[in-house]
Amino acid sequence: MLWVVDKKVIKHVIEAGSALVEVPVRIRFEFSLAEERFVSGSMKRTFVYNRQALIRRFPQLDSDRLDAEMREVVDRALCEHLKFAGYAQGDIELYADESEVEEVPAADAEPPKIIMPDGSR
Repeated sequence: MLWVVDKKVIKHVIEAGSALVEVPVRIRFEFSLAEERFVSGSMKRTFVYNRQALIRRFPQLDSDRLDAEMREVVDRALCEHLKFAGYAQGDIELYADESEVEEVPAADAEPPKIIMPDGSR
């Protein structure tokens, strides 16, 4: 069995009122491989994004909904990563127990970028 530890940065676009906001999300993840295949339930991940800046700049955002959306986006990115790398196929059970998932939104993450309706930044 082999443990893989990696980092990845993804960009997620959220709708915040009349603007689209590009939010960088830093992910640190680790998982186990057996015979070059992902071991179901072995994924552990942490991710950070500048949640405080988003809520401060766009107070109409619901913080609970934002957190849930970021969890979904990160998990989707991890599934795509495993499939693209050839470690898994089909439906993937990332976590054995959801209580093991750790999330730490950090204030020092890269600030979000506002995408104006005309496509400029």
